[in-house]
Amino acid sequence: MNFFRIARCLVFIIVVLIWDVSFPQGAWAQRGSNYEPKSLPPQTPLTGFPGLFDTNVADEGSLVVGMPSFAVDYGLTDHLSVGANGWSLLPLVSGVPSIIVKTRYRFLSESSVQSTVSLHGGYIGFRPSSGPRIDAFLSILTNNTSFFIGDQTLLNLSLLRFSVSGTSGQRTDLDYSAIGFTGYFAAIGGQHFFGKSFGAGVLLMQPLYVDIAVDSAVASGNVNSFVSAGSSSYPGIRLMGEFRLGKRWLLSPGAFISYSDPQPAAKKADDGSGDTTSNEESGTSGGLGITPLVEAMFRF
Repeated sequence: MNFFRIARCLVFIIVVLIWDVSFPQGAWAQRGSNYEPKSLPPQTPLTGFPGLFDTNVADEGSLVVGMPSFAVDYGLTDHLSVGANGWSLLPLVSGVPSIIVKTRYRFLSESSVQSTVSLHGGYIGFRPSSGPRIDAFLSILTNNTSFFIGDQTLLNLSLLRFSVSGTSGQRTDLDYSAIGFTGYFAAIGGQHFFGKSFGAGVLLMQPLYVDIAVDSAVASGNVNSFVSAGSSSYPGIRLMGEFRLGKRWLLSPGAFISYSDPQPAAKKADDGSGDTTSNEESGTSGGLGITPLVEAMFRF
């Protein structure tokens, strides 16, 4: 059910966008206005290499492949691209139909501001050698807006909705389980370019609202809440460097930094034997976490 909804939504958006960018003169003529084509954004080291939190679109007629995610983007026009996430095709090796497709449209393109809307959606299936089959549906809706401050600095604002739902087994099975997660996130970042081949950026990402639903053969429940920054978790920070290697390669090393307040761990219990009588806390969880990141993109 969710798969067909996602598929219909993707098909509708792609058809509307292709019609709009393919026949813009007629559309504006019907509105009684003069047609003014969108201008291309200023050139940066990232031009033509689309990322999750930027407004770049694959150039018309070019194919961009990202590693290690195997993301593929093809530019239908300078403002519209379609593609797929290659890692989602891995279950096909075992005969399971799986794919996540995506599209991006740059609906606002001026010399000082750009804005895009992107949609990822699809289905992933797993057939483990032992145990019930697993089915998962995923969708990501993103709006990115970039403000150009001079010729070398960008301010990026992003809003993202992430949703995934999965089931394991059949509803009539005793080991049946289902989980759904929906989260809304906001991000703000800045990028500065030191010439035509190198740039650096920082991005702060904060969850705004999360909803988690769990269902099984024996119990079910739902938790949802708004997330307040600074209570027990803090915005995640992504640091990235951008190295343009010739006309076709882009290398982006960096790190994601997260921090949460340490939480008291479970206390030791006294079993009455005299061996364990301490009631002190055994440790804490949380603190600082650093995850290395690296991405390489190649343009055909």
